[in-house]
Amino acid sequence: MTSPLPKKLIIAVIGCFFLFTVIRISQNSNKEDMQSAANDELDDLNSLNYISEKDIFDKMFSNVLKPTKLEPYYFKCNCEPKADDITIATLMTVDRLSNLFNSLSSNEAFYSVAVHITDNEELEKNLSKLKYFLLENKKLFANRVDLHLITDKYPRQLNYFRNVARFFSRTDLILPLDVDFMLNEKFLSNIKSDDFVMEKLTSGNGIFILPAFEYREQWKKTTFEEFPQKKSEVVENFEKTLKIFHGKRNLGHKSTDYEKWLNATQVYQIQPESFRYEPFGIFNTTTVPWSDERFIGYGGNKATWWYEIYLAGLEFYVLPYNFVIHIHHSYAVGKVRDDEREQNSDAILNFINEICKRYRIMFENSGGGIYDMMGCHPVLIDEEVSAPTIDPPPVAQAIPAQ
Repeated sequence: MTSPLPKKLIIAVIGCFFLFTVIRISQNSNKEDMQSAANDELDDLNSLNYISEKDIFDKMFSNVLKPTKLEPYYFKCNCEPKADDITIATLMTVDRLSNLFNSLSSNEAFYSVAVHITDNEELEKNLSKLKYFLLENKKLFANRVDLHLITDKYPRQLNYFRNVARFFSRTDLILPLDVDFMLNEKFLSNIKSDDFVMEKLTSGNGIFILPAFEYREQWKKTTFEEFPQKKSEVVENFEKTLKIFHGKRNLGHKSTDYEKWLNATQVYQIQPESFRYEPFGIFNTTTVPWSDERFIGYGGNKATWWYEIYLAGLEFYVLPYNFVIHIHHSYAVGKVRDDEREQNSDAILNFINEICKRYRIMFENSGGGIYDMMGCHPVLIDEEVSAPTIDPPPVAQAIPAQ
């Protein structure tokens, strides 16, 4: 029979257990307090790091007129483009929905579409029109089209719309193209089958121009089903039913060298001859600057962008078998258009000065040598006046560093 434990020992054991329990409770309490404090600090940090989608878009498109509402992927395609795929980046309003349908029907490319609806008394009506159009053509759109909706009170922030379509494109290779132009049916296969073209596009060193045509006045009601699909048809009808797009003021397309294209069987390189040159071309977005959003409305909004591309030193080539044809539509005329042109003329002068200085700083500080400013200040001229020839890009004229 065992003897009972001494009373003092029992009291000591109970005391130790009690003390241990108090210590554990205290430790757990401290851990909880520390964890709570850490969580509070993390919440504070997260609140500092959190940036709303609106704030991101405000910064991305900081030069546009505000307020503006952007809804990316308002319609989202179920698609996974490959690395060598090309996206048509286009902009439009709801009155051109039929042109978008025609363009989609004419080729197999992916599309990134910026749709602008003016925020006025017809906003809901136009939104309903867009929704009905998307529902009606869901099968055509489902695997090829991403559509991004912009609503605000400023109907012609064209470079903003271009940047939206480009930014949300799923591919690096894009063709910015107005929705009023039709592509030839085999334009994708013509490009993908040309190793030289694909190498230049993939590397980001080249831009490939598609000659642009339009119908002569008496033929402007031609339906898109009648548009030529082969180069031979364009050649046959050139100067008969077809002419150079905006041929009367062809500074915008003259450098493409249409006479050479008519007989070309291979890609050929060109040198832009005018500040007004504003063709349609395929490029790699990783090496091409963005459109400057300060230009609003008519007059120089696209030409300024192409001029900066030119200053950036990219090589310009013309595709021998591809082309685009304009679908006729009426243009805005009157005081609004004239006012916008005048406003942009002032902005263009500032733009030329700023962009030339920017590229000079970039080039000289990258160790490329002294940046030759020759040809960097073409004179802003009226469309009726002959354009002065501009020199090769300053990058190409640079004096090597010693």
